[in-house]
Amino acid sequence: MMCIMGMDRKIIQRWLNGELSPGEEAAWLRAMETATEEDIAALFPEEEWEHTTPMLVDARRQRRSLSAIHAATGAAEAPWWKRNVVKAACVAGLLVLGGYLISQPRLSRMVAEAKDRKTIVTADGVKKMITLSDGTRISLNGGSEVDIPETFTADVREVRLVKGEIFLDVEQDEQRPFIVTSGKVKIQVLGTSFNVRGYSEEQRTVVSVKTGKVSVHARQGGREIVLTPGVQVTFDDRKVAFSQAVLKETGMIGGWKNNELAYENEQLKDVFRDLAYNYGLRFEVRDSSVLNKHVNAIFIKRSQEDIIRILGKMADFKYKVNNKDIIIY
Repeated sequence: MMCIMGMDRKIIQRWLNGELSPGEEAAWLRAMETATEEDIAALFPEEEWEHTTPMLVDARRQRRSLSAIHAATGAAEAPWWKRNVVKAACVAGLLVLGGYLISQPRLSRMVAEAKDRKTIVTADGVKKMITLSDGTRISLNGGSEVDIPETFTADVREVRLVKGEIFLDVEQDEQRPFIVTSGKVKIQVLGTSFNVRGYSEEQRTVVSVKTGKVSVHARQGGREIVLTPGVQVTFDDRKVAFSQAVLKETGMIGGWKNNELAYENEQLKDVFRDLAYNYGLRFEVRDSSVLNKHVNAIFIKRSQEDIIRILGKMADFKYKVNNKDIIIY
Protein backbone atom coordinates (compact mmCIF):
# COMPACT_ATOMS: atom_id res chain seq x y z
CA MET A 1 0.00 0.00 0.00
CA MET A 2 1.37 3.40 -0.95
CA CYS A 3 2.11 6.05 1.65
CA ILE A 4 0.18 9.26 1.01
CA MET A 5 1.70 12.52 2.17
CA GLY A 6 -0.28 14.20 4.90
CA MET A 7 -2.50 11.23 5.68
CA ASP A 8 -1.96 11.03 9.40
CA ARG A 9 -4.30 11.68 12.28
CA LYS A 10 -2.63 14.84 13.54
CA ILE A 11 -3.09 16.51 10.15
CA ILE A 12 -6.72 15.41 9.99
CA GLN A 13 -7.40 16.65 13.50
CA ARG A 14 -5.90 20.04 12.61
CA TRP A 15 -8.07 20.12 9.48
CA LEU A 16 -11.23 19.44 11.49
CA ASN A 17 -10.25 22.22 13.92
CA GLY A 18 -9.65 24.67 11.06
CA GLU A 19 -5.96 25.02 11.96
CA LEU A 20 -4.37 24.22 8.57
CA SER A 21 -2.95 26.98 6.42
CA PRO A 22 -4.48 27.32 2.93
CA GLY A 23 -1.42 25.60 1.43
CA GLU A 24 -1.52 22.72 3.92
CA GLU A 25 -5.24 22.26 3.42
CA ALA A 26 -4.94 22.20 -0.39
CA ALA A 27 -2.12 19.63 -0.20
CA TRP A 28 -4.08 17.44 2.22
CA LEU A 29 -7.21 17.53 0.09
CA ARG A 30 -5.23 16.59 -3.01
CA ALA A 31 -3.79 13.63 -1.11
CA MET A 32 -7.22 12.53 0.03
CA GLU A 33 -8.59 12.83 -3.50
CA THR A 34 -6.04 10.30 -4.76
CA ALA A 35 -6.34 7.97 -1.77
CA THR A 36 -7.40 4.40 -2.44
CA GLU A 37 -9.99 2.60 -0.35
CA GLU A 38 -7.15 0.46 1.08
CA ASP A 39 -5.33 3.62 2.19
CA ILE A 40 -8.44 4.87 3.96
CA ALA A 41 -9.19 1.51 5.54
CA ALA A 42 -5.68 1.39 6.99
CA LEU A 43 -5.97 4.89 8.40
CA PHE A 44 -9.42 4.27 9.90
CA PRO A 45 -9.79 0.62 10.94
CA GLU A 46 -13.41 -0.51 10.95
CA GLU A 47 -13.39 -1.55 14.59
CA GLU A 48 -12.66 2.02 15.69
CA TRP A 49 -15.92 3.49 14.46
CA GLU A 50 -18.49 0.82 13.73
CA HIS A 51 -20.13 1.05 17.19
CA THR A 52 -19.86 4.83 17.60
CA THR A 53 -23.03 6.72 18.58
CA PRO A 54 -24.02 9.36 15.98
CA MET A 55 -23.66 13.02 17.00
CA LEU A 56 -24.30 16.31 15.24
CA VAL A 57 -21.51 18.24 13.56
CA ASP A 58 -21.85 22.02 13.74
CA ALA A 59 -22.89 23.62 10.46
CA ARG A 60 -19.84 25.89 10.21
CA ARG A 61 -17.48 22.91 10.20
CA GLN A 62 -19.69 21.11 7.67
CA ARG A 63 -19.74 24.04 5.27
CA ARG A 64 -16.05 24.79 5.61
CA SER A 65 -14.97 21.21 5.04
CA LEU A 66 -17.32 20.58 2.13
CA SER A 67 -16.54 23.90 0.45
CA ALA A 68 -12.83 23.14 0.62
CA ILE A 69 -13.42 19.67 -0.83
CA HIS A 70 -15.47 21.01 -3.72
CA ALA A 71 -12.93 23.75 -4.44
CA ALA A 72 -10.06 21.29 -4.48
CA THR A 73 -11.69 18.48 -6.46
CA GLY A 74 -14.12 20.17 -8.85
CA ALA A 75 -16.68 18.06 -10.68
CA ALA A 76 -14.42 15.44 -12.34
CA GLU A 77 -14.73 11.68 -11.78
CA ALA A 78 -16.48 10.55 -8.60
CA PRO A 79 -14.29 11.89 -5.74
CA TRP A 80 -13.31 9.87 -2.72
CA TRP A 81 -16.26 10.88 -0.53
CA LYS A 82 -18.75 9.46 -3.07
CA ARG A 83 -17.20 5.98 -3.19
CA ASN A 84 -19.55 3.56 -1.44
CA VAL A 85 -17.00 1.96 0.90
CA VAL A 86 -15.37 5.27 1.73
CA LYS A 87 -18.71 6.97 2.41
CA ALA A 88 -19.49 4.29 4.96
CA ALA A 89 -16.02 4.15 6.51
CA CYS A 90 -13.60 6.95 5.66
CA VAL A 91 -15.92 9.93 6.04
CA ALA A 92 -17.46 8.54 9.20
CA GLY A 93 -13.98 7.78 10.51
CA LEU A 94 -12.76 11.28 9.79
CA LEU A 95 -15.51 12.80 11.85
CA VAL A 96 -15.20 10.25 14.64
CA LEU A 97 -11.60 11.38 15.01
CA GLY A 98 -12.85 14.88 15.76
CA GLY A 99 -15.35 13.53 18.28
CA TYR A 100 -18.27 13.44 15.87
CA LEU A 101 -20.07 11.06 13.55
CA ILE A 102 -22.54 11.88 10.78
CA SER A 103 -24.82 9.50 8.91
CA GLN A 104 -24.54 8.88 5.18
CA PRO A 105 -27.94 10.48 4.38
CA ARG A 106 -26.94 13.54 6.41
CA LEU A 107 -23.64 13.71 4.53
CA SER A 108 -25.49 13.55 1.20
CA ARG A 109 -27.65 16.51 2.23
CA MET A 110 -24.54 18.43 3.33
CA VAL A 111 -22.86 17.82 -0.02
CA ALA A 112 -25.95 18.92 -1.96
CA GLU A 113 -26.36 22.08 0.11
CA ALA A 114 -22.66 22.97 -0.07
CA LYS A 115 -22.85 22.89 -3.88
CA ASP A 116 -25.86 25.22 -3.95
CA ARG A 117 -24.81 27.92 -1.49
CA LYS A 118 -24.18 31.45 -2.71
CA THR A 119 -22.94 34.72 -1.26
CA ILE A 120 -24.77 38.05 -1.51
CA VAL A 121 -22.64 41.20 -1.06
CA THR A 122 -23.56 44.90 -0.86
CA ALA A 123 -21.23 47.88 -1.10
CA ASP A 124 -21.32 50.77 1.40
CA GLY A 125 -24.38 52.90 0.73
CA VAL A 126 -26.18 50.11 -1.17
CA LYS A 127 -29.14 48.19 0.28
CA LYS A 128 -30.66 45.01 -1.09
CA MET A 129 -33.64 42.76 -0.31
CA ILE A 130 -33.71 39.06 -1.16
CA THR A 131 -36.38 36.37 -0.76
CA LEU A 132 -35.27 32.87 0.24
CA SER A 133 -36.76 29.61 -1.04
CA ASP A 134 -39.06 29.33 2.03
CA GLY A 135 -40.45 32.86 1.61
CA THR A 136 -38.24 34.45 4.29
CA ARG A 137 -37.17 37.99 3.35
CA ILE A 138 -33.71 39.34 4.20
CA SER A 139 -32.74 43.00 3.83
CA LEU A 140 -29.01 43.75 3.66
CA ASN A 141 -27.55 47.05 4.78
CA GLY A 142 -24.56 48.61 3.03
CA GLY A 143 -21.20 46.89 3.49
CA SER A 144 -22.80 43.51 4.19
CA GLU A 145 -22.18 39.92 3.13
CA VAL A 146 -24.50 36.97 3.73
CA ASP A 147 -24.11 33.28 2.85
CA ILE A 148 -27.36 31.53 1.89
CA PRO A 149 -28.46 28.23 0.27
CA GLU A 150 -30.38 28.08 -3.00
CA THR A 151 -32.83 25.77 -1.21
CA PHE A 152 -33.11 24.63 2.40
CA THR A 153 -32.70 21.06 3.61
CA ALA A 154 -35.64 19.12 5.01
CA ASP A 155 -34.72 19.57 8.67
CA VAL A 156 -33.19 23.04 9.11
CA ARG A 157 -33.01 26.51 7.56
CA GLU A 158 -29.70 28.26 8.07
CA VAL A 159 -27.99 31.41 6.81
CA ARG A 160 -24.72 33.03 7.83
CA LEU A 161 -24.06 36.73 8.23
CA VAL A 162 -20.40 36.98 7.21
CA LYS A 163 -20.29 40.70 7.99
CA GLY A 164 -22.57 43.71 8.08
CA GLU A 165 -26.22 44.09 9.06
CA ILE A 166 -29.40 42.29 8.03
CA PHE A 167 -33.08 42.47 8.94
CA LEU A 168 -35.02 39.23 8.64
CA ASP A 169 -38.74 38.60 8.30
CA VAL A 170 -38.78 34.84 8.83
CA GLU A 171 -41.51 32.67 7.33
CA GLN A 172 -42.99 30.51 10.09
CA ASP A 173 -42.31 26.77 9.89
CA GLU A 174 -42.59 24.87 13.16
CA GLN A 175 -40.98 21.78 11.62
CA ARG A 176 -37.84 23.62 10.50
CA PRO A 177 -36.24 26.15 12.86
CA PHE A 178 -34.50 29.10 11.23
CA ILE A 179 -30.88 29.62 12.29
CA VAL A 180 -28.63 32.64 11.76
CA THR A 181 -24.94 32.53 12.63
CA SER A 182 -22.93 35.73 12.99
CA GLY A 183 -19.40 35.74 14.32
CA LYS A 184 -19.43 33.82 17.59
CA VAL A 185 -23.22 33.97 18.00
CA LYS A 186 -26.01 31.61 16.95
CA ILE A 187 -29.66 32.77 16.73
CA GLN A 188 -32.62 30.42 16.39
CA VAL A 189 -36.26 31.23 15.64
CA LEU A 190 -39.43 29.67 14.26
CA GLY A 191 -41.07 32.76 12.78
CA THR A 192 -40.37 36.37 13.68
CA SER A 193 -38.73 39.59 12.51
CA PHE A 194 -35.42 40.72 13.93
CA ASN A 195 -32.20 42.56 13.16
CA VAL A 196 -28.65 41.21 13.29
CA ARG A 197 -25.61 43.49 13.12
CA GLY A 198 -22.11 42.06 12.92
CA TYR A 199 -19.63 44.35 11.18
CA SER A 200 -16.18 42.82 11.69
CA GLU A 201 -14.48 46.07 12.74
CA GLU A 202 -16.99 46.54 15.56
CA GLN A 203 -16.01 43.17 17.11
CA ARG A 204 -19.51 42.48 18.36
CA THR A 205 -22.83 41.00 17.29
CA VAL A 206 -26.06 42.84 18.11
CA VAL A 207 -29.47 41.15 17.89
CA SER A 208 -32.68 43.19 18.18
CA VAL A 209 -36.17 41.66 18.07
CA LYS A 210 -39.09 43.49 16.47
CA THR A 211 -41.77 40.76 16.59
CA GLY A 212 -41.94 37.22 17.93
CA LYS A 213 -39.24 35.56 20.00
CA VAL A 214 -35.68 34.38 19.34
CA SER A 215 -33.04 32.50 21.31
CA VAL A 216 -29.41 33.57 21.23
CA HIS A 217 -26.33 31.83 22.54
CA ALA A 218 -22.59 31.73 21.91
CA ARG A 219 -21.63 29.16 19.28
CA GLN A 220 -19.04 27.68 21.64
CA GLY A 221 -21.69 26.98 24.27
CA GLY A 222 -22.96 28.85 27.30
CA ARG A 223 -26.33 30.04 28.50
CA GLU A 224 -29.23 30.69 26.17
CA ILE A 225 -30.85 34.13 26.14
CA VAL A 226 -34.47 34.43 24.98
CA LEU A 227 -35.37 37.80 23.45
CA THR A 228 -38.85 39.28 23.13
CA PRO A 229 -39.94 42.37 21.13
CA GLY A 230 -38.01 45.50 22.01
CA VAL A 231 -35.14 43.63 23.65
CA GLN A 232 -31.60 43.83 22.32
CA VAL A 233 -28.60 41.68 23.20
CA THR A 234 -24.97 42.43 22.37
CA PHE A 235 -22.18 39.84 22.32
CA ASP A 236 -18.74 41.43 22.78
CA ASP A 237 -16.12 39.37 20.94
CA ARG A 238 -13.29 40.77 23.06
CA LYS A 239 -14.93 40.21 26.45
CA VAL A 240 -16.68 37.02 25.26
CA ALA A 241 -19.79 38.18 27.13
CA PHE A 242 -23.40 39.22 26.54
CA SER A 243 -25.11 42.44 27.62
CA GLN A 244 -28.82 43.14 27.36
CA ALA A 245 -30.92 46.29 26.92
CA VAL A 246 -34.53 47.34 26.36
CA LEU A 247 -34.98 49.71 23.41
CA LYS A 248 -37.21 52.77 23.66
CA GLU A 249 -37.89 52.96 19.92
CA THR A 250 -38.97 49.38 19.14
CA GLY A 251 -40.65 50.51 15.93
CA MET A 252 -37.27 51.68 14.61
CA ILE A 253 -35.69 48.20 14.69
CA GLY A 254 -34.58 47.52 11.14
CA GLY A 255 -35.67 51.02 10.14
CA TRP A 256 -32.43 51.51 8.20
CA LYS A 257 -34.14 49.58 5.36
CA ASN A 258 -36.25 52.70 4.73
CA ASN A 259 -33.63 55.29 5.75
CA GLU A 260 -35.12 55.56 9.23
CA LEU A 261 -32.32 55.78 11.81
CA ALA A 262 -32.51 55.99 15.60
CA TYR A 263 -29.62 56.66 17.98
CA GLU A 264 -29.98 56.32 21.74
CA ASN A 265 -27.04 57.90 23.56
CA GLU A 266 -24.72 56.80 20.74
CA GLN A 267 -21.15 58.04 20.38
CA LEU A 268 -20.54 59.98 17.20
CA LYS A 269 -17.83 57.54 16.14
CA ASP A 270 -20.54 54.86 15.94
CA VAL A 271 -23.02 57.21 14.26
CA PHE A 272 -20.47 58.17 11.59
CA ARG A 273 -19.69 54.50 10.95
CA ASP A 274 -23.41 53.78 10.64
CA LEU A 275 -23.87 56.61 8.15
CA ALA A 276 -20.95 55.26 6.13
CA TYR A 277 -22.75 51.92 5.76
CA ASN A 278 -26.16 53.45 5.09
CA TYR A 279 -25.19 56.27 2.74
CA GLY A 280 -21.70 55.35 1.56
CA LEU A 281 -20.22 58.46 3.23
CA ARG A 282 -16.49 58.81 3.88
CA PHE A 283 -15.56 60.71 7.04
CA GLU A 284 -12.31 62.53 7.74
CA VAL A 285 -12.35 63.64 11.38
CA ARG A 286 -9.67 66.21 12.14
CA ASP A 287 -10.86 66.86 15.70
CA SER A 288 -10.88 63.44 17.37
CA SER A 289 -12.64 64.77 20.47
CA VAL A 290 -15.83 64.95 18.40
CA LEU A 291 -15.93 61.16 18.13
CA ASN A 292 -16.55 60.70 21.86
CA LYS A 293 -19.59 62.97 22.02
CA HIS A 294 -22.99 61.30 22.53
CA VAL A 295 -26.25 62.08 20.71
CA ASN A 296 -29.91 61.08 20.88
CA ALA A 297 -31.61 61.46 17.52
CA ILE A 298 -34.19 60.02 15.15
CA PHE A 299 -33.92 60.63 11.41
CA ILE A 300 -36.92 59.70 9.25
CA LYS A 301 -36.05 59.66 5.55
CA ARG A 302 -33.68 62.59 5.93
CA SER A 303 -31.08 63.42 3.30
CA GLN A 304 -27.45 62.90 4.19
CA GLU A 305 -26.93 66.67 4.09
CA ASP A 306 -29.74 67.23 6.62
CA ILE A 307 -28.37 64.54 8.95
CA ILE A 308 -24.86 66.01 8.97
CA ARG A 309 -26.25 69.53 9.51
CA ILE A 310 -28.40 68.41 12.47
CA LEU A 311 -25.58 66.41 14.04
CA GLY A 312 -23.27 69.40 13.67
CA LYS A 313 -25.68 71.54 15.70
CA MET A 314 -26.28 68.85 18.32
CA ALA A 315 -22.60 68.03 18.88
CA ASP A 316 -21.20 71.48 18.08
CA PHE A 317 -18.79 70.62 15.28
CA LYS A 318 -18.01 72.21 11.93
CA TYR A 319 -17.86 70.33 8.67
CA LYS A 320 -17.39 70.49 4.92
CA VAL A 321 -19.22 68.35 2.41
CA ASN A 322 -17.86 67.28 -0.97
CA ASN A 323 -20.30 64.76 -2.41
CA LYS A 324 -19.68 61.61 -0.29
CA ASP A 325 -16.64 63.02 1.51
CA ILE A 326 -17.31 64.67 4.89
CA ILE A 327 -14.57 66.59 6.70
CA ILE A 328 -15.23 67.12 10.43
CA TYR A 329 -13.19 69.76 12.30
